[in-house]
Amino acid sequence: MAAWPMRGMALGGMILTDLDDSERRAAGLDAGVMALRVKGLGMYGLHAAAKKAGVQKDDILVEMDGHSRRMTESSLLGHLLQNRFPGETVQAVFLRGGERVTIRLPMQ
Repeated sequence: MAAWPMRGMALGGMILTDLDDSERRAAGLDAGVMALRVKGLGMYGLHAAAKKAGVQKDDILVEMDGHSRRMTESSLLGHLLQNRFPGETVQAVFLRGGERVTIRLPMQ
């Protein structure tokens, strides 16, 4: 299965990229913690779930489903698809303008 359908199921349509070490330092984040920038958001159907929940482009995901260690988008997708089920919600914590924002995202 391609990544786009999995993004709809587990990430609500978010496209995430890992911050490099200089971006992490600028955001005040350590090298070993989660720091995935929302590069894009789906607009329709299952892929619009994150946008509808309040996620914005350029938010930085720092914790999801209780995990805050550094991981790639692929690793996070794998974790969520193996450990969560459609109909459940997961808590996601984002940095937005230096503030932490908590959003609950649906698994689909």
